[in-house]
Amino acid sequence: MDKAWYGMILVAAIVSGCATTYVPTAGNYVSDTNLSSFREVVLTVHGLSCPLCANNLDGQLANIDGVEGVAIDLNTGAVTVRLAEGHAVTSGDLAAAVKDAGFTLKSVVPKGPGK
Repeated sequence: MDKAWYGMILVAAIVSGCATTYVPTAGNYVSDTNLSSFREVVLTVHGLSCPLCANNLDGQLANIDGVEGVAIDLNTGAVTVRLAEGHAVTSGDLAAAVKDAGFTLKSVVPKGPGK
């Protein structure tokens, strides 16, 4: 893809409201909790509004060692993260990936014991 396409994608993202930034405010703090006993975690992420946003976040989360898969619901902002057995992922790891992708993490909810 040439530079012109990248520029057009960036402009489209900005115009559509996809280019969001993380603004740390009260209530957005996520403690660094060890998630090793869980195989699935649901994140609530503010700012997801299009497939380009979802791809960006998916890529950031997929780069975390121990993440097996990511499913994103653009309508609700719910991001389900499947974790590998024996992983060492923490909520801080997930929060950092969300922040690096340019979004605001509202909550991290582990789903059921993994063992």
